[in-house]
Amino acid sequence: DLQKAIGYGASDLDTASNIGYAYMNLGNFTMAYKYLVAATNRYPNNADLQFNLAKDCEQLKNDTCQLNAYLKVIAINPKYSVDPYKYAGNIYFNAKNYDKGFNLYTQGLQYYPRDAELNFYAGDTLFTTENYEKALPYLKTAVNIQGDYLHAYYDMGVSYLKLDDLDDAGQVCSIMQKINSEDDLTKSECSQVQQVAMQKQMEQQMQQDMIQQQIDQSMQDAQMAASMSGM
Repeated sequence: DLQKAIGYGASDLDTASNIGYAYMNLGNFTMAYKYLVAATNRYPNNADLQFNLAKDCEQLKNDTCQLNAYLKVIAINPKYSVDPYKYAGNIYFNAKNYDKGFNLYTQGLQYYPRDAELNFYAGDTLFTTENYEKALPYLKTAVNIQGDYLHAYYDMGVSYLKLDDLDDAGQVCSIMQKINSEDDLTKSECSQVQQVAMQKQMEQQMQQDMIQQQIDQSMQDAQMAASMSGM
């Protein structure tokens, strides 16, 4: 009936969009795409249409369409939802376009500062690009909001290690063990802490050995000098 209505020239929003939604519900995302594109062309400033087009394009694995639709949602209504910032940012992240991804995450944080996932994505982007010190505030916010956010803790712990802060990295390991000691992220984080701790102990021991050798050598030199002067 909806198709007949469009065929007869119906152009209201419900008629233009409902065929697309119906096909989405049936799992026919290719046909849904056809009608949703037509609907968004007719109503380009409707955020709901753009959002559903993005979700349909996600099912079709069409990243370009999905990204463009999410960006249009944000342009139409920046407070529509936190999801367009996350999903569009993740598309950029997965394409290794980290600057654009980070910009979207931080843009979203202006409206959704207490979203744990959005804070993590911003921190994880900085972590991935080795900006460890800048990543920490976002990661700390993420775990403050969601106390069991293991991936955020993992990035925190490794960041501390990269910044040569073994004490804080060890504290992160302890927290992760309390949350889930059997998780792979926990095991990896704590293993890295242990390796760095052992390495530091070895370095300290080597330094102490070198100092002791220098002391022993100095004493031997002094004894030799004393014996030479007594002859």
